[in-house]
Amino acid sequence: MENVFAKYGDYSNLLLRIGLGLFMLVFGLSKFTMASFWSGTYPKFYSFAVSSALMSSVGIVQIVVGIMLIIGLKTVLAALIATLMHLSTVLVTLKKIVAPFGLPEGSPPSFLFFAAVPVLFAYLALLVMGAGKYGMDNK
Repeated sequence: MENVFAKYGDYSNLLLRIGLGLFMLVFGLSKFTMASFWSGTYPKFYSFAVSSALMSSVGIVQIVVGIMLIIGLKTVLAALIATLMHLSTVLVTLKKIVAPFGLPEGSPPSFLFFAAVPVLFAYLALLVMGAGKYGMDNK
């Protein structure tokens, strides 16, 4: 079967950048505007506490990285930072990721944690692909 969408291949990087950039931007805005909430969740998942000020700083980094991804500016650097940030989340929630069906017995299902895995692979793909034709890196 012929791929009728192949002629739009140059847009794939753009679409991936916009989607992942928005993902990073939304979480960054959330961390920046609700720093005390997010700093309260850290001990639960990361086994250490962070201050609201540090959480706001993480939010700012995520906002900047999200914007860089969306516009395709320093895309490989932005994708590397996003990949490392997201990898840390995947690693600390790995136990929940590998047991999405409530295993061991009696644990609540954690399907949402598994969603982080394809996002991680998408960041890795963007890291390899770069900005593409429609990014500022190519201007």
